[in-house]
Amino acid sequence: MSPLIRSLLIWGVWILIPLALDGVGAMLRVGAVIFSKNKTSTDKYTDDDMPNVSIIIPAYNEEKIIERCLNSLKLQDYPQHKMEILVVDDGSIDLTSDITLANIEGNGNNKVKINGDFMSVSEFKGSIRLFSNGSNRGKAHALNTGIRHAHGDIVMTIDSDVVLDLNAIRKMVVYLLENPDKGAACGVIEVNWHLLEARDEEGDLILDEDGNPIEKKMSFFESILAKSQFLEYLNSFRLGRHYQSAVNSEYMLSGAFSAFRKEALEKTHIYSDLTVSEDFDISLDLHQHGIGVGFAPDAKVWVEPVIETGALYAQRVRWRRGQLEVAGVHKNMIGSNKYGTIGRFGLPSMLMIDHTLAFPRIIWTFLLLLFPLFGYSQSVIALFFVVLFVFYVIFDVAQTLAAYTISDKDTRGAISDSFQYVLLLPMYRLLVFYFRMSGYLAVFKEPQEWKVTWPIDTMRGQVSSVIQHRINGGTQGIVSFLYGILDVFRF
Repeated sequence: MSPLIRSLLIWGVWILIPLALDGVGAMLRVGAVIFSKNKTSTDKYTDDDMPNVSIIIPAYNEEKIIERCLNSLKLQDYPQHKMEILVVDDGSIDLTSDITLANIEGNGNNKVKINGDFMSVSEFKGSIRLFSNGSNRGKAHALNTGIRHAHGDIVMTIDSDVVLDLNAIRKMVVYLLENPDKGAACGVIEVNWHLLEARDEEGDLILDEDGNPIEKKMSFFESILAKSQFLEYLNSFRLGRHYQSAVNSEYMLSGAFSAFRKEALEKTHIYSDLTVSEDFDISLDLHQHGIGVGFAPDAKVWVEPVIETGALYAQRVRWRRGQLEVAGVHKNMIGSNKYGTIGRFGLPSMLMIDHTLAFPRIIWTFLLLLFPLFGYSQSVIALFFVVLFVFYVIFDVAQTLAAYTISDKDTRGAISDSFQYVLLLPMYRLLVFYFRMSGYLAVFKEPQEWKVTWPIDTMRGQVSSVIQHRINGGTQGIVSFLYGILDVFRF
């Protein structure tokens, strides 16, 4: 084989294929922003036009965050007498129920941080109800408990760790009013590192002289994780969901902030515990009943970033495992014309890009070690990495700038504060990619459960066990100890 053909084959595989997979997706998302508009106007709707809304919050050991979520609901510009908040305590062993009861009685902390400013919460004129779900039966069961007791025409589900923008409920409801063909919709989930709070060694909040929680000071590595997640979510929700909405292929609701018409929800099997991704499962159940799913681009909530590697790993493994489990449950939809764009295009492309083509990427990574055998010097291999890295940075810059054009003032400020981290985003994505691959493998080798263990913690426990065993034995010596360490890594 001539050197020219050999070079074209290798560089074509290593550069053109990754760019085609990731680059095309990036350009489609940017194009969706340029050629389509998806804004919600609330001006033509008065409070009298607003339907009754039930907001369900499943909670398990959420004493540190449940109150700020409730306070952000109390501050909504939605007519409060039409708001019903249902907190379902799923067997918490902390003060989650006590804090909720204090808010029901009007004795809770009356301040919450919104967009960096502490806001006072006045008396809430809606209703807050607390339900006990007995033992820890899982998020799906807690959500279903709330649904059974909900009275609103619109039922919303939110996670207890979110803080809602002041007009999030109104924007979501108006989207459904303006889109009668949609039976459900999800809003924008935005990472906000300002929600992180400083705590002492016992886990108690550290307060300033005014009695307000002090913001956590992040390390450099924590900042990388936090702001990379902000940019990642920005591309996923501001662009990804925007694109899916533009091509009518919105196929997944977000468990953190979704809304349903009550009559649409009643046609489904509601939430199922067959998978660890109950939000994706109910999304496809809606599609199977011919109920449209939409995206409300102006209804926004904030979540804390995950700044611990083990927690980030657990989150991504759970997401990808759930994705595969739900695809298995709804396998009849994949490639089926019966379910329109979502069946013909949405699900097949998701599985093709996120799963099928993920394994060749791992193979490509290990093939790098063999490049010297093809006569490539270290400088040439380094040049390849630089070229590929620059292309990925260009894609991320384009997506971030596109998201900037359709974002509100607050989000634009956050983009400006984190824009330099675009240079590190390819490395962050690579880390998350390998986390996701663990999720694929977990489907085949581990039983279904919500909790995911960080592999390093598992390995640390195994190594400690081996060391302790060898020390207690006392007579095996260093050779036996080394064999024990090897046992840890044997498959």
